Amino acid sequence: MKKIIALSLCIVVLALAICFNAGAEDKARVFDLDSMLDGNEINRINEAAREAEAECGAKIFIVTHEADGRSDKYIGEDFLKDHGYGFNDDIILLVITRNLNYGGFDDEYYYNLYLYGKADSRIGSIDVDTILDDDDVYYNLKGGELCDGILAFIECSVDAYKIPWTLISVIAGAIVCAIAVGSVTAKYRMKLRPTNYPLNKYAKMSLTDSDDEFAGKHVATVIVSSGGGRGGSRGGGGFGGGRGHAGGR
Repeated sequence: MKKIIALSLCIVVLALAICFNAGAEDKARVFDLDSMLDGNEINRINEAAREAEAECGAKIFIVTHEADGRSDKYIGEDFLKDHGYGFNDDIILLVITRNLNYGGFDDEYYYNLYLYGKADSRIGSIDVDTILDDDDVYYNLKGGELCDGILAFIECSVDAYKIPWTLISVIAGAIVCAIAVGSVTAKYRMKLRPTNYPLNKYAKMSLTDSDDEFAGKHVATVIVSSGGGRGGSRGGGGFGGGRGHAGGR
């Protein structure tokens, strides 16, 4: 009898431990695989992510890891497989990679954005560049100030998700063009009147002389540089790829 009671208690304790771990996993939004963040920073990011999720509805996850060269990378599909999510789940995922094999120089940081489910359609390519190139995101993450960069990323992402500015701008542009074309067409039709003036009888033109001269040929060459800045892309990430990859730096 005592053995049965002891065995039952062990089963209950094990079940509670499993439930506790599952609950913690469900609440976790930061997966710091190689201890690049401290406990306080992780708590701040988890809280910010959950508050953002309450506003937009999409789940926001952050993964940080170290890589020894470009072949050793962690991508969005790895995260989905590791945590039981699918391509149709509404997820905004940021993967931050610290490259430990950077030609003998200081560690180099890369970050890549992955979008799944509704997030993939709500956040367009223009919004992606706006998020990734935001000064607070770019300079903090590239400079190793990960917590500040992640918090800025979360803020930019939830704003882009809540308001699909790309779609709104396209629709607004189409409406403005339609109004302009309709207005010009209507005015043209109002001014168009038939004429009975006998042009063939009173207005004639005959060409008496013609001459063509070749004045010369000039070729202009323009070199266009692709410098970085807030108005344009700062370059692609070196550790991204796979399904759902929206862009990286």
